[in-house]
Amino acid sequence: MKRDFISILTIVSFFVLINVSFGLDKNTKVAVLDIVSRVQEEKIDTVTLSEMVQTELVNKKVCTVVERAFLSKIIDEQKLQITGMTESDITRIGNLAGAAKIIVGALSKMAGKYVLMVKIIDTKAGSIDYSEQVMNYSLDEIVKSVPKIVNNIIGFYNGDIQIPQLIVTNTDFQIQKSDVKTDIPVKTNEEVQKDLPKGSDNFFLIQIAIWTPLQIIPQDFKIYGFDLNLFYGKNYEVIGVTGGVVNHVVNKFIGLQACAGANIIDNEMWGVQAGPVNFAKKVYGVQIGVFNFTEELFGAQIGLCNIAAKGWVSFMPILNISF
Repeated sequence: MKRDFISILTIVSFFVLINVSFGLDKNTKVAVLDIVSRVQEEKIDTVTLSEMVQTELVNKKVCTVVERAFLSKIIDEQKLQITGMTESDITRIGNLAGAAKIIVGALSKMAGKYVLMVKIIDTKAGSIDYSEQVMNYSLDEIVKSVPKIVNNIIGFYNGDIQIPQLIVTNTDFQIQKSDVKTDIPVKTNEEVQKDLPKGSDNFFLIQIAIWTPLQIIPQDFKIYGFDLNLFYGKNYEVIGVTGGVVNHVVNKFIGLQACAGANIIDNEMWGVQAGPVNFAKKVYGVQIGVFNFTEELFGAQIGLCNIAAKGWVSFMPILNISF
């Protein structure tokens, strides 16, 4: 019996680690809609700005970018206008183009500053994956910020963005994630790097925690291997197998997470969660427990109470499936 359990565990972990996507890849189709200008008193070439975003993505070679002509043809066939599109329209356009993600943007002007807002929408879930805004008195600086925005997008999907990005070219300019207040003091690139937790880009094979912060590896590090939490353990990212009473992962988890109390993942879970209480913002796999909760489900929930807020069915006892 013990040998069978170990064999099953090995197969599941291997399957998860081999088949799970770590972010954008060349098979992921991404569409870029024209950026909309809301600055009525000025004639701004936002089409070129949109093409710059597309070109940066193409040159990075991290995904497949939908051709603009093909996208324009779909929009014309649907008799839609870029300026009047709803999120439902945008999702429909993305699905018709075969795109998994679609990038939209708007350029505004407020208190003398240009504001460029960019959002990435998941066409399958109909939800916003990531949003970012750039503010500057100079339109030239807005244009120069495009490569940084694209780098941040790629970093988000690869799990490289760990803290709010504050990148400046002068005292008036900042790029910030949408959940960061604009009154945060602006920092230079060097200052931001100094504020990063030391070794946060490194990973360790084994983690043992009694109650965070009482653990052998600080919680800001990544664990790629085995994680044991005797009472409560918290890690930034885990790929492998986690066991304990309460297991908490801040960013992404890939593998098998088993507990005697609760499994908590603030962002994405790829694989299997098993325990009395399971929570993950996005589930790509299976949750097995008494109480299972997620916002977005791409897989199955097995338990007494299964909640998938944006799934096919938001609540379903015993078995809940959504893709």
